[in-house]
Amino acid sequence: MAFRGIDSAYLLLLGVCVGAMVACGMMSAPIIFQAGEILSIPISVEQSGILMGLIFQKLSILLYIVGMIIFVFELFAARLFRTSGVLVMLSAGVSIMMILLFNLYYMPYILNATDTQAPEFESMHTQSVIVFKILVVSLTTLFVAKSFKLFKS
Repeated sequence: MAFRGIDSAYLLLLGVCVGAMVACGMMSAPIIFQAGEILSIPISVEQSGILMGLIFQKLSILLYIVGMIIFVFELFAARLFRTSGVLVMLSAGVSIMMILLFNLYYMPYILNATDTQAPEFESMHTQSVIVFKILVVSLTTLFVAKSFKLFKS
C-alpha cells in the first residue's frame, strides 16, 4: 500500500515536470520573444533570450531533481520489486540522457553565446529544441506507462 502512495507521488512529479516543460518551452517562449511588440517597448531578441534563459535555468533545477528521482525510483523498482517493463526502463533511460544532454551541453552553450546570429548558434538552438521535445515525449511515455501499471495493480 505504501508503494502505491510513492508511485502516485512519482506520477505527480512526472506530470508536474511535463507541465512545466510545456509551459516554459511551448507557451512562454512565444510570449517572451514578442514582449516588445506586446508591451510596445523596444526589447531586443537578445534581451528576450536573457529572460528565456532565466526561465530555463529555473526549469533545469527541476529537471535535475526529476532526473535523480527517476534514476533512483526506477533502479529500485527494477531491482527490488521487479515492476519495471522494457518501455518504462527505455523511457526512463532516454529521459535521464536528455535531461543531462540538455542541461549540461546545450543550455550552457546557448546561455553563454555571444553571437546569436551565427550559424553555429542556430544549429545548437535547433538541436536543443529537438532534445527538449524528445525529453517531453519520453517523460510523457514514462508517465503513461507507469500510470497503466499503477491502475492495473
